[in-house]
Amino acid sequence: MLNISEDSNQEKLVQHELIHLLYRDFLWTQVASLVLAVITVIALWDSQSALISLGWLTATVIVFVLRWWIKHRFQCVNPDTNTIQHWGWFYAAGSCASGILWGILPWIMIDDSSTFNVLYIIIMEQGGLIIGALGTQSRFLPAFVTFSVPIVGLMCARLMREGGEFQVIGVLVLLFLVVMLIYARDYHRLMHDSIRRQFENTDLIKQLEQKSKAVEKASQDKTRFLAAASHDLRQPHQAVGLFVESLACIETAPDKQVIIDKIRVAYRSMSMLLDQLLDISKLDTGAESPQMVSVKLQPLLKSIYLEYAVIAEQKDLSLRLRPTEAVITTDPAMLKRMLGNLVSNAIAYTSEGGVLIGVRRHGEVWRVYIWDTGCGIAPDQMENIFDEFTQLHNPERDQKKGLGLGLAIVKRMEKLIYAPVSVYSRVGKGSLFTVDLMQGLAHEIKSETVSPQQNISLSGKVLVVIDDDSNVLDSLGILLKTWGCEQVFSFTSGEAALISMRASKVRPHAIISDYRLRDHHTGVEAIVALHALYDADIPALLITGDTAPDRMEETKSSGFALMHKPVEPNDLKQFLIGAISQTSYKTPD
Repeated sequence: MLNISEDSNQEKLVQHELIHLLYRDFLWTQVASLVLAVITVIALWDSQSALISLGWLTATVIVFVLRWWIKHRFQCVNPDTNTIQHWGWFYAAGSCASGILWGILPWIMIDDSSTFNVLYIIIMEQGGLIIGALGTQSRFLPAFVTFSVPIVGLMCARLMREGGEFQVIGVLVLLFLVVMLIYARDYHRLMHDSIRRQFENTDLIKQLEQKSKAVEKASQDKTRFLAAASHDLRQPHQAVGLFVESLACIETAPDKQVIIDKIRVAYRSMSMLLDQLLDISKLDTGAESPQMVSVKLQPLLKSIYLEYAVIAEQKDLSLRLRPTEAVITTDPAMLKRMLGNLVSNAIAYTSEGGVLIGVRRHGEVWRVYIWDTGCGIAPDQMENIFDEFTQLHNPERDQKKGLGLGLAIVKRMEKLIYAPVSVYSRVGKGSLFTVDLMQGLAHEIKSETVSPQQNISLSGKVLVVIDDDSNVLDSLGILLKTWGCEQVFSFTSGEAALISMRASKVRPHAIISDYRLRDHHTGVEAIVALHALYDADIPALLITGDTAPDRMEETKSSGFALMHKPVEPNDLKQFLIGAISQTSYKTPD
């Protein structure tokens, strides 16, 4: 359905087309009218003086020439939809002049004693002129009205003046005009609706073509995306496989440690890529929604500065942050990710000099500036930098220089948190990225209370692990025991966990469960059942590799903590320590 603005624009287009058709058919209709005028003068030559007849014909020719000149100007100007209406009224004025000339014909040509003259003029004007004008001039209804009304009005006045049987003819002529006006209105509507439907069909075809191109582009982008992701995942996966085989053949401890360190690097590379792919998937499917609050900008920028200062120092670059008192409205986590990606990108493509982070008020917004002295971006590549896996200065796909997903995530997040990103760059001079942030209200900032850190470890703790994948189950159990857990109960289903834990009469300190289990059961069901068994909210963590929007919504609505596979071991350990430290544990009777 068209909105008011679209409907108004389409109405202008229809009017534009109708008036163009009016002028297009002008020449042959007016030439036919001029020929008819000559025939009329010849046919009625004896009923009036030659001077009057020639004077009327001359006036008709003058009006024709003036109207032809207006048509010529119309073609030269080629008016747009905003000015076309004026040209329609110019045409109507010319029609009115022609109508008046034909309307005065009965006053100068009718001979009271000649029935032939009366019938000729009535038939010629009514049947010839008005019916002929119906098909052309009704495209712009005022043109038909201003032409036909003067003709019939003046003719009726002349007939009424004669009285007698002429009055009856005058009434009939007037009725004929009413019928013609109704037909003209209906014909105008028919033409109007026909052209409108043509435009609507054309618009639909254009929309279908655009959607088809968009689908084709999305398919090509997805193919390119998957190919690049596959390449970048296979690289560290291949390295891990070779390192593991090498590890089995090495006996000395120092050499083993070197291989283990390399495996950890390859694993982190895979985890980083999967994390970024997960972020893009959540943003594309709408599974991640922003939580907009008022916050101070300085602490957020400070944390980004501290995070990347070491990386900048390793490259011998300066990273500077100018303080600000700005209060903004945003989703802090998303904004930190956005700005962090921009700072990381600036450092990655700067080989000497440094990166500056600053903030200034710009009208109604706070504008964050991230300025680097790097290699810069060519103008024709400015839009491409936000595409997935696009790295202008990394054709060899060296993962040490990044993965090419940071700016793609930035582009997706800017719409979610209303933080438009702009880029200014000069090749060889550097680049400037700006992010506009909405102003916040200082009185809405929530004070954060930090609980004292407790010296808690996993030594002596009891954990329940549920996962239907035996490899994940075994590896997670081994890892937890290396962290000092006294007991790790591993199960492949929630039902098995419930039966075994009821029999063991041991209460766990925490529960870790995969979200999707066998037979369409979920980790949420398993955790809820164990909570009911112990009548306590035991710390619980859901782990999933599923990124489907409905699954994401289900896990969020459960209220349990969530991590996505592959889980970073250090993140898992910190979660368990933090969750257990905040829960009072009582040994069951």
